[in-house]
Amino acid sequence: MIIFGNKDNLDNILSKNNKVIIDFYTDWCPPCQVFKPTFEESDKENKDITHILLDVDAYQDIAIEWGIQQIPTVISIKDNKEISRIVGVVKKEDFDKKIKELKKDEKN
Repeated sequence: MIIFGNKDNLDNILSKNNKVIIDFYTDWCPPCQVFKPTFEESDKENKDITHILLDVDAYQDIAIEWGIQQIPTVISIKDNKEISRIVGVVKKEDFDKKIKELKKDEKN
């Protein structure tokens, strides 16, 4: 389930989940809308990763805090540390590589 991030829940989500992906977006951004289905599909395929959508128009202070300069920007976080950042639209195959990176070192 995709969570809509905000000032009240973001820190709590990050502290309670060891694998998180945040998609910084806006509703008016065409590239953000192009990437949205990929993000939604990832959420369905990767239930062990918390997916967060964060509207930079509504939460500009959070976007500034994270150093967001372009949208969409997708940040992968593991154990409360940023491990990768994607700026702009990427193909699903490339996004899946970031997912694998986030899952790396898991014991199966």
